This record gives sequence, structure tokens and C-alpha cells, in this order.
Amino acid sequence: IYTSLVRLLPEIKKYKKIILYFNEESDFSPISIKNAFQKFITEFDINGAIKNNYTIGSANKGNLYFALDDTILCQILRDAVRKKYKIGEDIGILSQNDNVSKEIVFGGITTISTDFNEMAKRAAQHLKSDGVTKVIMPSRLIKRASL
Repeated sequence: IYTSLVRLLPEIKKYKKIILYFNEESDFSPISIKNAFQKFITEFDINGAIKNNYTIGSANKGNLYFALDDTILCQILRDAVRKKYKIGEDIGILSQNDNVSKEIVFGGITTISTDFNEMAKRAAQHLKSDGVTKVIMPSRLIKRASL
């Protein structure tokens, strides 16, 4: 996550603030993401915040929203449409875990994602072998129009 944020630094700097929606009770929110985000905003002196939940109607021009949860992502996008914000200009969107809809909507949503095909291959290899498997799956950055 940290490396991907660093690679996105020029795009992130276009925005006044970056907000990470991180719910510690969610399965989609590993603490490593929160730690990487905090390290990034500190080291690069980025105006950033971490919020537990998104409040409907709170999307503001000039902000970049990093949604780990697709429900929150959809709420932000719905508010952007209602406020007639242009995604990638008026507000920025970054999301976790790529899927087909993120490839298509609003010209594409930028994602930081695990390679799920590779994960499936590793899981299959594990099932065929004896013993314990420990693998850190790398993330990949997919840049799209949302930034």
C-alpha cells in the first residue's frame, strides 16, 4: 500500500486532503493498510485523515477519498453524482481490490489490489502440498481516470 501511495504522489498532491475510510472491525481493513497510510501522510507531509465511516452527503470538492469497502465507495460516488462533481477533477477516488465494475464506472476507478488469480494459484499449490504455506501477496496499482 505504501509503495502504491508513493507512486501516486503526483496525483495525490492535486487534492487538498486524502481521507482513508478504515473500519477496524471489518475484514476488509487490515491494520497494515492503516499503518502504511499513516506512514505515507507523515513522511510526505500530506493532509490526511482516517475515518471509521462515511457520512452521506459529506463528499467535498478538493478531497481524495480512499475507500476500502465497496459500500462506502458507492456512497461517495452517489454523492459526487448528486453534487455534480467530476470524478478525477473535483474529487479523487482510490479503492482497494479491483473488479470489473471499477474498471468501467466513471472512466475507471484507480485501485490497489491483490492479484486474485495469483492468490488462487498459490492456494491450489498449497492444497496439493504438505505443510504450512506463508506468502505475502503483493499488491498492484491500477491507475485509472478517478485521480
